[in-house]
Amino acid sequence: MPRLNGAEAAYVLKNDMPETPVILFTMTDLNIGPMCAAIDVDFISKVDGIPKLLERVDALLPPIVPND
Repeated sequence: MPRLNGAEAAYVLKNDMPETPVILFTMTDLNIGPMCAAIDVDFISKVDGIPKLLERVDALLPPIVPND
């Protein structure tokens, strides 16, 4: 990314939209867990793959209520 790295972008997003869940999906996991916890964002390593990311996204989405 030309101006911010992923962690910086996640920080900006959480500050601008605190109620919006943010997931940091990155190859870099150099002790990033504490930083993610401090800014209240989820962290998924790319090593864990897309299935883990989709599982987390699905868990964060509100339930679908069918129309009656």
